[in-house]
Amino acid sequence: MNSAFPRLLLSQFSAAWELFFTVPLPSFFRGEAEEWEEEENPSLLVPLLPLAGAAAGLILYIPLTLICVLGRPLAAGILGATIAPLIMEILAGGKDLRSLALFLERRRKGMDVEEALTPPAKNAAPPAQSLLLFTMYILRMILFGVLAYFNASFWFLVVFSGSFYVRAELCLLNIPGEFGKRSLLSVPDGMKKYHIYVTLAICILAGLITDIPFTLIGFLIVLLAAFLAKGACLESVSGINKFAVRVFAYASEYIFLFTGVLLYAKPGA
Repeated sequence: MNSAFPRLLLSQFSAAWELFFTVPLPSFFRGEAEEWEEEENPSLLVPLLPLAGAAAGLILYIPLTLICVLGRPLAAGILGATIAPLIMEILAGGKDLRSLALFLERRRKGMDVEEALTPPAKNAAPPAQSLLLFTMYILRMILFGVLAYFNASFWFLVVFSGSFYVRAELCLLNIPGEFGKRSLLSVPDGMKKYHIYVTLAICILAGLITDIPFTLIGFLIVLLAAFLAKGACLESVSGINKFAVRVFAYASEYIFLFTGVLLYAKPGA
């Protein structure tokens, strides 16, 4: 039984990753744990979501920090602004960016929040959002680049574990109008807070790189963002859908990135 746990962990991590990233992990991670008894060993999918986000942040953190350590902060800033956000968009297939842009475009046209959070039809022609998409992406590039330049790339661990924590919280909300299926994801009663603990652990580990108080501030902002996103969903659509998950999680990334810039972008430091 115990020998099956590493296989289950890798398989569940891969499933958590592929919930919101279109680029799959290597086949090594995807294995079937046939020997695992579901009733004795409940799903680890929800608790592993923040870890999947942190893994994406780690992909950015390692090379950008190495470049700064080698004394090339400007190069790190340029790569952080150009390559880092591109990597994240490739991983997500651009779905999060397009979802938030569509939501903002709908709001600009006067739709209320409930209408704006309605999932688009699969065969519907995408509305013209070129300028909005461009503006959002440029802002993202600036935030990424500033963090990388000031050798604060470790903050990406907080940003993406935090946004995946927001996803986890939203996925546990009820789905309106669907009977027999209470939420997008389910988690056993005894594990309903595990994703909080995982996110907190990641923030503490990230804080060990510089200072824990700032990353704990980040953790509190993550909790606040999730609370506000849940409130908005419950108030507007009385539940959740996949489109709303992407909208609020991606919007939260901008908040977390901007928080990092405020904390670490100190000219002359």
